Parts: sequence; C-alpha cells; structure tokens
Amino acid sequence: DAKKCLNVCNGVIKEEKFIRSNREQYMPLYNNCFSRSFHNNRVTIQALNKAKICYDNEYVKAMEDAADVEALISELFHMLDVAQWNDFVISKGVHDALKVGLTPLEGFLWGKGSEAKVIRVRLLLSHISELGEKMKLTNHHGKLSGFFLMRLFSWCEILNPSQHGKLLEYVQGAIAGVFDTVNIGAVNAEKRKDFLLDNDIRYEKQIQFNAQIDAFIDQLQEKQQSSDN
Repeated sequence: DAKKCLNVCNGVIKEEKFIRSNREQYMPLYNNCFSRSFHNNRVTIQALNKAKICYDNEYVKAMEDAADVEALISELFHMLDVAQWNDFVISKGVHDALKVGLTPLEGFLWGKGSEAKVIRVRLLLSHISELGEKMKLTNHHGKLSGFFLMRLFSWCEILNPSQHGKLLEYVQGAIAGVFDTVNIGAVNAEKRKDFLLDNDIRYEKQIQFNAQIDAFIDQLQEKQQSSDN
C-alpha cells in the first residue's frame, strides 16, 4: 500500500512538472481557474469597487513587475492555497478593472483583458438609435425587445445566465433617455423559445446578428478614424 501511495505521488509530481514546463498546458488552467474564481468572488469584488477600495496583494504586484508574466504563473503553479488564491483573484480583478478604465460593473461583466470588447459595446450602445434604422430593435411598446436583448447578450460574450440581470442593468444605464428595455423575464422567455429551434438554425441566426452588429460598429469606427485624421 505504501508503495502504491508513493507511485501515485510520483505520478502527480511528474504531471505537475510537465504542466509547469509547458505554457500551452498551464495557461489554459490558470485562465479557467481565474475565471471561475472571479465569478465566485464577484459579490466581494463588486463591494470593493463600490467602496472604491483597492488593496495590494504581493502576487499582483509581482505580476505587474514581472518581465515574463507567464513564467511567473508557472512558478506559482500549485504554490497558493485556496485562501491565498482567492485573495489574489479579488485583488487582481479590482486592479485590472481600474487599470484599463473599466467601470466596476464593466469589470464584473467582462473582467481582465476585455477593454477592446468593452469599447465596442460602449460604441454600439451610444449609437443605438442609429442601429434602429438598420435592425428591428423594439417591441410594439417601443422598448428594446427580449429577442434583441437575448441576441445582444450573446454578442456581448456574456454567456453566464447569472450575469444577465447585471448586463441588462448596464444596457439600461447606457441607453437611458433613448430606449427603455423589457425586463429580464421577457429576455428569458425568448431564450426558452430559442432553445426549441434546431441547433444549426439557432447558431446561424446568432451568426447573422453578430455580423450585422460588427459591421455597424466597424463603420462607426471608420468614421471616427476619418474625422480624427
């Protein structure tokens, strides 16, 4: 039995050594673990953002000073216990949001490394009335429809249903005075209808929606660049 235990331990040590020496192995693990922990700690991160509290963490500081961040991640692989890891994720989540100029709500929704996507989301919402000339956005009450919002949430790459209430709050704040939105129940009702469709049909409809939105934003950015020049 002792020999079997030692063999298992040796196997784990060899596996860990292999992962730590291959970036294509440890970086996906790091990113996946960070995303899950960020989501699990989102309430704490939101509270710190609202209170404008940004506390230091030695590992976050080390990452900011590191010449090779991925090499540092390799060194820290399996070095932190659960409490240390969660402290790191909370601190880094707050730091990243502040560093790229994200609002606390944007930081919660999109997280680190998302500034390019957030810029496109902001641009879309700030020109939402112009988009209304190209696409059917509203229901018969003149509110942004549940169908449009369902597709928009997917385009925003916010796929976790638990975040959709906050995303709706973000959209409402961004388009206030232009359009009202339906409630999250109407969005969920459209999701249920969508799930009844064949997977290929549902996928194709989303692809077409995304292409329309992206083309619209690309045109806006081209206009901005022309005016800047």
